[in-house]
Amino acid sequence: MGAIPTAWTMKILESVDYSDWKHKFNCGRCDTKLEAEPSDVIVTYYPASCDPRDSYGSYYTYMLRCPVCDDLERLEEKNLPKRMIVDLKKRAK
Repeated sequence: MGAIPTAWTMKILESVDYSDWKHKFNCGRCDTKLEAEPSDVIVTYYPASCDPRDSYGSYYTYMLRCPVCDDLERLEEKNLPKRMIVDLKKRAK
């Protein structure tokens, strides 16, 4: 067995750019029409419970906050670009 590398030598050939990602939605409380960008997404990490009776594992939530009424709108992970999810999870920890 060789030594464990201290730095990655792998080259990134192509990376997904999600900077132009937009999400249009209507606020459920005040009915304001909004358009969110990646920097507007609030990500929260919930660690797994140590209680053996609890069947939930750890998970993340992705939310948007309405700037008019402060209501939170939930985003489904399946509607976000995969690379954006990776970056948001790094930001949450």
